[in-house]
Amino acid sequence: MNNIRQKIRKAVQRKLLKKAVSFLVKKLLLLLAPLIPVLLILLLAIIFAVTLFAAFYGSMPQEQTLTGVKVNDQDQKIYTKAEKLVQEKNVEQTWLNGTHLAFWRTTTVQMSS
Repeated sequence: MNNIRQKIRKAVQRKLLKKAVSFLVKKLLLLLAPLIPVLLILLLAIIFAVTLFAAFYGSMPQEQTLTGVKVNDQDQKIYTKAEKLVQEKNVEQTWLNGTHLAFWRTTTVQMSS
């Protein structure tokens, strides 16, 4: 008997929830109805702009095409060496020289005074 009551209660709750949601959706659509054409035009303009940018940048040639420079093995070695040196210097300047500690010392002194 108790099980039947729970099933009836759940069914009534579902119906009430469906009615409440449908009522809110209808009211929301009535409120937004005058804005729908404007929102559609705005959405189409955004889609057009994104498509235009994608088409423009997608059709651009690669850098080597514009300069006429052919990439060879020596260029790749130089690029790899430069990238490695930059990474080492970044780590060294950030952590080994203590520059990050100097920043925190100055900010805490300024904040405490």
